[in-house]
Amino acid sequence: MRMKENEGATVAEVEAARNCFLTVLHAEDVNIGENTDNTSLLFHGKALPPNCRIYRLPAEEAPSKVVHTPSVGHPPSYSTGSERPPLDPLKITHRIHTRIVFKEVCESLFQVRKLRDVLAMLRDAVKALQILHDAGWIHRDISPGNLLRIGNSVKISDLEYAKRLDSKDSHEVRTGTMDFMACEVEAQRYLFHKAEKRGKSTDIPSALGSEDRPPFRANSLHDLESLWWILAWILYFYVDQDGQEPSSKQQAAYGRMFPGAISGPGRLQALQGGLDVDIFTGAFLEVAAWADEMQTELFQAYRTSERTLPPKYTDAVKETTRYFLDALHNTVNLSGDTSLYDPLPPRKRKKAEGEKSNKRSKHDS
Repeated sequence: MRMKENEGATVAEVEAARNCFLTVLHAEDVNIGENTDNTSLLFHGKALPPNCRIYRLPAEEAPSKVVHTPSVGHPPSYSTGSERPPLDPLKITHRIHTRIVFKEVCESLFQVRKLRDVLAMLRDAVKALQILHDAGWIHRDISPGNLLRIGNSVKISDLEYAKRLDSKDSHEVRTGTMDFMACEVEAQRYLFHKAEKRGKSTDIPSALGSEDRPPFRANSLHDLESLWWILAWILYFYVDQDGQEPSSKQQAAYGRMFPGAISGPGRLQALQGGLDVDIFTGAFLEVAAWADEMQTELFQAYRTSERTLPPKYTDAVKETTRYFLDALHNTVNLSGDTSLYDPLPPRKRKKAEGEKSNKRSKHDS
């Protein structure tokens, strides 16, 4: 991303942009012998032997229907199964092994355990995205691990998949962390041009015929949607008391919204239908109410932008960005001193319940 004073940016704007991203001290490609290490040359830089045979691996078993909550709060960044066929034709982009040394040593959003601080990070991430979008770029991989904090500054990292907004290439490859990926990126098509009003329909809108459908391209709303999924994940994954168990409704909603795989209509239904705000209490309830309003704004932005195809996002992105900034500012003020705790994993939960039962037995005796 380039933002120079001679391109219309002021010194203050350039400095603000620098503060939103990491400072590269050194970067270089990794060499093995005389060759650059990359995925086009396997076996440490050597080509496949001429007599090498290729075998088709058997399909994976059907993924378990049981929702497995990560004990450390890190959702998987890979897909374990899919109800959708692979994209055809499959295009492989080869990668070069590169090492980068950054100046800053930061902590990720995963490591921040005060609700107020996490919400402030999301608010400042919207400001950073605004700078990125205004410069004509989209990030395409917004996730908790890519939102970093050093002191009072929030930085967006991992620009590996960043792309020019005016790129004419169809974005045929899904990029991003599965649980925070925009629904359209997951589906690889525009979804909202026939969507009903929010809450009135939970069916996936039908696509245009292939001959009428413009090539799908990622856009700035997808970055904002990913950030909204992070906010929803915070609400549905964490609890606000140490040793607390999420309610059955909270666990069920988490399983639908964050399956960790490409899983059909569940995520889109959640995006269209609104949050079940009543399952929360305390500060979580206040924040969830604003998250629900942000979802309404986002859904309307998609519908407005996709009234014509190819979509026109410029005005909708500006309005949605402003709304997200205001909403997150309000949530910061409402969050108080609430802490965030991982829910007890099932084994520890059973152990804690057993200890409580033993204590009650001793007391009764």
